[in-house]
Parts: sequence; structure tokens; C-alpha cells
Amino acid sequence: MPKQLTRKEKLFACVYAKTRDARAAAACAGFAMPQLAAHRLLARDDVSSEIRKQIEGAGKMPGEAAQGSPGCVYDSATGRTKVYSASASRQAGSPGLSISANGFSLNSAAAGNCEPCLNEAGADYFYVAWK
Repeated sequence: MPKQLTRKEKLFACVYAKTRDARAAAACAGFAMPQLAAHRLLARDDVSSEIRKQIEGAGKMPGEAAQGSPGCVYDSATGRTKVYSASASRQAGSPGLSISANGFSLNSAAAGNCEPCLNEAGADYFYVAWK
């Protein structure tokens, strides 16, 4: 059975499919070295397949199928990708979610073209945090 993509890899594919900006997609997904990560991810067949699914509209982020809400949405008016999902550990996390000794926190500070929307009123969002 083929290895499933991680949440960060799926988020990369989602953002890349909408923006076609590999470095920004890698940064938005929370990869530490976005340029290098983007190059490596685009060279992988499983990631390319997920990008094709996203472009064709068949790809879903985890939680999307049940909720009916997208993992990310490209806003052509602002040139930003609104992201409704995140994951984090103590060492690192995707934009919008951080972990401390006392719990976790959400923020909506944009990171490049990525706009975390993890606490947006009227929106469904999904996040995972682990210590």
C-alpha cells in the first residue's frame, strides 16, 4: 500500500494547485526551508498526483469530505490563499498555529501569501496540535 501524504504535503498540494507558486505553497504549509522543500515535493510522483487531483477538483484535505469545506481557498482579489487547516508540534507548525508549555494558540497573521483563517467567524476549520 502506498504511503499517504502528510497533512503538510496535502496542504502544499492544495496551495500550489491554486497559486502555482511552489515556494509560497511550501512556506504556507509550514516547511522550514520552503525553496528546498518545494523543489523536493514537486519531484515526487505522489505529490504531483495530489496536485493533479486538486487541480481537477477531486482532492480533499482531511476533514473536507465530512464538512464540505475547503482546506484552502485562493482569493484572486488579494492574491492570498486563505488556509482553513493547520498542524503543529513544539518544534514547528504551519502558519496560524503554535504550541507552548501551557497549550496552543491560534493567530491570523499572514505569512507571505498565506492567510491562516483558523478562527474565522462562520467558517469551518481544522487543526491538529501535539506535544
